[in-house]
Amino acid sequence: MLKIIGPLAKFGAACAILALLLTISGCTPASTESPPAVTSVPAAQSQSAPTSVPAVISTAVATSAPAAQRQPTTTSQPAMSAASPTMADAPNILLAVGAVLNPDTKRDVPRMARATIDTSGDATVVFALRNENDHQEAIVTTALADTLAAFWAIYHSPDTAQVTSATVIGTYAIQGKTGSMRELPVLRAVLTANNAAHLNWNAVMPEQLPEIVDDWWMHAKLAGAARSRSLQEKLATNWAQAQGDTEGREHKSLTPAEVHDQIDLMLLHLNDALFALSGNDVGVARSQFKQFFDKWDGAEEDFRILYPQQYATLDLELERAELALLHKTPEDINTGRFALRALRAGLLDVAHDLEAKLK
Repeated sequence: MLKIIGPLAKFGAACAILALLLTISGCTPASTESPPAVTSVPAAQSQSAPTSVPAVISTAVATSAPAAQRQPTTTSQPAMSAASPTMADAPNILLAVGAVLNPDTKRDVPRMARATIDTSGDATVVFALRNENDHQEAIVTTALADTLAAFWAIYHSPDTAQVTSATVIGTYAIQGKTGSMRELPVLRAVLTANNAAHLNWNAVMPEQLPEIVDDWWMHAKLAGAARSRSLQEKLATNWAQAQGDTEGREHKSLTPAEVHDQIDLMLLHLNDALFALSGNDVGVARSQFKQFFDKWDGAEEDFRILYPQQYATLDLELERAELALLHKTPEDINTGRFALRALRAGLLDVAHDLEAKLK
């Protein structure tokens, strides 16, 4: 029994040892496989290695860039429209003014040139003055009566509610320095709607216009032909003096340096006019050309003396631009553009020559 029990005990002990070894060996593979199962490190790396950050950045870039692009677009457009009101023809005003004026100018020019109104309510009427048998005093008298009638028609037309300010411009043939006759503005009057509303139209006399309107100017040659000295003083106001010397006004001689400065200002207005025409903004182009005209008038006499040949050529281009932009309906934009370019090229040559002489 003892011998039997001993081997059995040994065998049992051996089995127990074997089972323990198997258990240990079984636990070892499990423990070696557990780290991949518990690999929170890649998870932590995916969290810390921020794949979402580029997405956030790209989203911010994608959203902020269009936002940045949209913001100037939405804000710049109204700014442009506010800075330069668009102009359109005003047929109702044209008909209203034409109905109260004698259509016969007694000259070879049409009575009514144009009537326009812009988005700010600024209406402009341009018409030719009547020739009263070449009698300047009678021409002035008729011009005053016609201007008053034009204002009455504007503020009693179907478009009156749209008008905030009215400008009436009268033109007449004026002989230039070269002897050529040009149809030029010789009268300009501005009357705001606010002041017009307080007028007693039945009591206003034509001679009172210079005192009633908001802005008044008449060419010196016509203003000097008025019946009385007091009316002459009323007609010749400061508007034209503020804009610079005009043809027919007593001229103050300029030095070559001052002529050069005037040419620089002319070129600025020409560049702005050409830029406006490139965008088909005729209203701004016309305004810039008129300002160029003022500077030209201020230096014309001295320019003609300094550069007689260039003056003759530029004077023709000036007339061509004036007819195309100020006296045609609709404006002849192509002709105006070519004339302005020729003016700019000629003035640049003169400016360079003056710079060389002034050094």
